[in-house]
Amino acid sequence: MKKLLTIAACLLASLAAMAQGTVNFSNGTASLVRFASTADVPAALQGLTAGSAGGPALATWHVALYWQSGGSFSQLGAAGTFNAGAGRFVAGTRGSASATPGTETFKVVAWSGSAATYEAALASGDSSVYVGSSAAFSNATGGGTTPAQALSGFTGLTVAPVPEPSIVALGLLGAAALMLRRRN
Repeated sequence: MKKLLTIAACLLASLAAMAQGTVNFSNGTASLVRFASTADVPAALQGLTAGSAGGPALATWHVALYWQSGGSFSQLGAAGTFNAGAGRFVAGTRGSASATPGTETFKVVAWSGSAATYEAALASGDSSVYVGSSAAFSNATGGGTTPAQALSGFTGLTVAPVPEPSIVALGLLGAAALMLRRRN
């Protein structure tokens, strides 16, 4: 009887250890990464799939999955690359730190260049680097005896050049002026 109880306890403990929410970090043709159709993107690139012929020369593209915990997002696992064609990635299974499978909030980010992280690419101030972040989306997760779920909530994202530091500084100054004016 002790052996049976010990085996049952070990089985439950191993299932609990695998119970984090898991998703397959990949996208399909309906959720590609594309260049934005905005004035800061050259007309020849607008709407083009990132990583396709005709895009920035020698661009290396990276993608990362972020999970929302509390009020902030944190990266899940290592960044992936476009390895399934232009604008497409298959980067394996990612697990959130949540205790059980269910529905979680995620976002996907993409960037070009040699920066190791999305934040580093954004902080570079290099207008030849393209960055983009999807809107937050809810997605079912697997875990335990439930297989990892497809990233079905992701509908794609657009990338645009990193804003120049002077533009960011002007934006911050404008926001500060508005706050000061509201205060008075």
